Amino acid sequence: MLVLEGVRARVGSFELSSIDLAVQRGRYLVLMGPTGSGKTTLLNTIAGLLRPLSGRITLDGQDITGLPPEKRPIGYVFQDNRLFPHLTVRENIAFGPRARGLRGHELAERVKWAMELVGVSELADKRPWQLSGGEAKKVALARALALKPRLLLLDEPLAHVDERAREDLMDMLRAVREELAPTVIHVTHDRLEALKLADELALMESGRIIQVGETSSVLRRPASRFVAEFLGYDNILRARCKRSNGLYELWIGDVRLLAVEGREGDVLACLRAEDILLSREPPRTSARNVLKGRVVELRPRGTLIEVRLRVGPELELVSVITPAARAELGVEEGSELYLAFKASSVRVI
Repeated sequence: MLVLEGVRARVGSFELSSIDLAVQRGRYLVLMGPTGSGKTTLLNTIAGLLRPLSGRITLDGQDITGLPPEKRPIGYVFQDNRLFPHLTVRENIAFGPRARGLRGHELAERVKWAMELVGVSELADKRPWQLSGGEAKKVALARALALKPRLLLLDEPLAHVDERAREDLMDMLRAVREELAPTVIHVTHDRLEALKLADELALMESGRIIQVGETSSVLRRPASRFVAEFLGYDNILRARCKRSNGLYELWIGDVRLLAVEGREGDVLACLRAEDILLSREPPRTSARNVLKGRVVELRPRGTLIEVRLRVGPELELVSVITPAARAELGVEEGSELYLAFKASSVRVI
């Protein structure tokens, strides 16, 4: 189990502010937050590359706060991989175990095991400049795993590779987890990675952890507007909330929404664009929220199309549709459409 108690650290003018965090042994924590929020600084502090100003770090009951990096049972995959350019893949992977005293047959077996685990055995005699981005990421992971770490730190391990390499790397991380069950802290900006890999999710802002919990719980119940925006809630609406017949009424101007959760008073109502279904005719649905709106803007969003609709004088909502659905519905600016979404899709902060 990894435990941080009141950890403060500083890099230049930036400071981690009294970080408290506990990650149970074998759990996979994904750490998210905007650039500059302190994610890498936190990893560097845990790894011993940055000495904390105050606080305590323990791993499986051992106080590692003052230990140098090479004495910590931690493997670290850096965002830029940091492979030694003058060494082969095999030599890169052997570097850490050799520095910790492994020699001869034991070292060779450890390196062989790590290469086979992540599928880079055929690259053993290549040098870093001969590797693709995905291959370099795998080698960096093999080098970290060769230490047989109790804690694995991953800083953007799937960044800067193509989509196929990302899928391969995610499959490999799942396989590593199943075989070794290490405690993992994985930094990313990508919500898809979090959904596919994480047991727990932690959000950072300005050097602080502002929400942490089971992944599904954090995604369902963002604790603040910042978290909701970062996790992809396109519709964040100021509303007046009151209890009504077992549900909650959310009033935005003269438009009423229904939610299954809430609290009396002024709140923020949060709704994902993908939870809003659009139709030309009144929909046949069990959804408690059915509204009518006029399209005021269309814009591309990757393979989808973002549709912004004016529903009332004080309310605009954003949905997303496929190009095929746009053609089928004949959606253009000025089109009138029905919007439907479940009361359970509305999150209240």
